[in-house]
Amino acid sequence: MRRSLLVVAAVLVLGTAVAAQVTWTVTPSPVPTEQVIRMTLTNRSGSSITLPSTAPWSIRDLLGGLVYGPIGLTVLVPLPDQQAITYTWNQKDRTSAFLAPGAYEVWIGYFDAKFQNQTLKAPLQIDPDRITVSGQPAPGVTVKLLVSSPRAPQLPYVAGLALAIRPELPIGGNRFLALAPDALLVLSLTAGPPIFRDFQGSLDASGAATAALGIPSHAALKGITVHAAHVTLHASAPNGILSYSAPQAIQIQ
Repeated sequence: MRRSLLVVAAVLVLGTAVAAQVTWTVTPSPVPTEQVIRMTLTNRSGSSITLPSTAPWSIRDLLGGLVYGPIGLTVLVPLPDQQAITYTWNQKDRTSAFLAPGAYEVWIGYFDAKFQNQTLKAPLQIDPDRITVSGQPAPGVTVKLLVSSPRAPQLPYVAGLALAIRPELPIGGNRFLALAPDALLVLSLTAGPPIFRDFQGSLDASGAATAALGIPSHAALKGITVHAAHVTLHASAPNGILSYSAPQAIQIQ
C-alpha cells in the first residue's frame, strides 16, 4: 500500500489527440476536481499553423454541446513548426462555479498550412475525489481530514502530507499526485499516531473516511503550510492506485 505512493513513472502522455503530427494534449486526465488542467497544442507538421484567437479551445460534453468557452481576442496567432502553446484552466465556468465531475472533451480549432479549418478533440475525465480540513489548524490542535472518493466505496485509501505540491509524485498510469516526495510525505506514510491518525484505512459505503492530524505544540509551526492529498487503491488499477485527490493546503495559524 505504501509502496504504491512512491512508485516512479517515466512518461507523461495523457489524453492526446493527433492530426497530421499536430497534437492536442490534456493533462492530467483523469483529473481531480478543482485542480488546474494544462492543455498543450504542439505543431510538428512541417509547416506553420494558425490559431483563430488567443483562446481557441472549449470544453464540450460527449455529444459536442458547449459546456465552457473562454473569452479571447479574435486575432490570428501563428504557431510555427516545432513549437507548442499551452493553456491552463482552473475548472471554473463563467459564474466561477467548478465544473461537475464527469466525462468531457476538450476541443481546439486551428488553420493548417493550406488555411483549412481543423479541429482536434482530447478526452477529459473530472473525478470527484477530494480531501478537506475540518477544524482550525494550530499548534496543539487536532484537525480532521475528511477523505471523499464517491466512486471508490469500501476500498482502501492512503492519505499523505507534504511541504509542497511540486515536483508532483508519479503514481503510475501516466498520473501525478500533487505532493512533493519530501521527508514529510515519507513521515506521514510511516509514522502513524498520535500525529498521523487513520492516514490509511478503508472508505465506508459512501466512499468517505476521516483521518486526523495532531499538530505538535510548537509555536515555531505557526505560519507553516502543508498539503494533504489521498489515493484509493484497487489491485486492477495502474500500480494499484485507482483514483487520487487534488491537494488541500493546511496553514497552521
